[in-house]
This record gives sequence, C-alpha cells and structure tokens, in this order.
Amino acid sequence: MTATIVELKQFRQIREEKAEQDLENRLRREVAGFNESLQVAMERFNLNMPMIATLLMAKAVEALEADQPRNRTEGEEFASANQLVQSIVKARARANERAMADAVRFSTAPTGA
Repeated sequence: MTATIVELKQFRQIREEKAEQDLENRLRREVAGFNESLQVAMERFNLNMPMIATLLMAKAVEALEADQPRNRTEGEEFASANQLVQSIVKARARANERAMADAVRFSTAPTGA
C-alpha cells in the first residue's frame, strides 16, 4: 500500500512538472507571436521607437488587466495610468542619467593611456 502512495506522489509531481513546462511553452509561443506581429507592424506602418514603446505599454496594461480582471472606476483608471506614466518617466530619467554618466566618463578619460 505504501508503494501505491509513492507512485501517486510521483505521478502528481510528473503531472505538475508537465503542466509547468506546458505553461512555459505557451508563454514562449505567445511572446514569439507578439514579437513577430510587432516586427510586421513596424515594417508595414513604419513605426518609430515611441510608437513601439506605446504598443508595448498597451500590451503590458492588457496583460495586467487579464491577470486581475475587475471593473474599475474612472478614478482608478486615471490613477493606474498616472502610475504607469510616472514609472516610464522615472525609468527614462534613470536611463538618461546612465547615458550622461557614461558620456562624462568617456570624455574625462586620460588621453595618454
């Protein structure tokens, strides 16, 4: 009887591992499909980087909504959009700071080295 319990645990573990692998494969296919559709859209509509960033943000919002579906008030929508914009601005500022720091380091490097 103990052997049967161990086998059931093993079957459950195998089933969980397979389910996890299937989920990972599905997510990889979705990402690949989205990447392909983004490439097609870039070529077809001559999208620039801000447009691409906007599409990616829209997809991120869509993914968040799918993860936590519920009706939100207009105020909650504005607050969520505001938070998203603030995060984007902060990330852009950090990227600009890093770029400027690299430029300063590059221009102040010793010339005799």
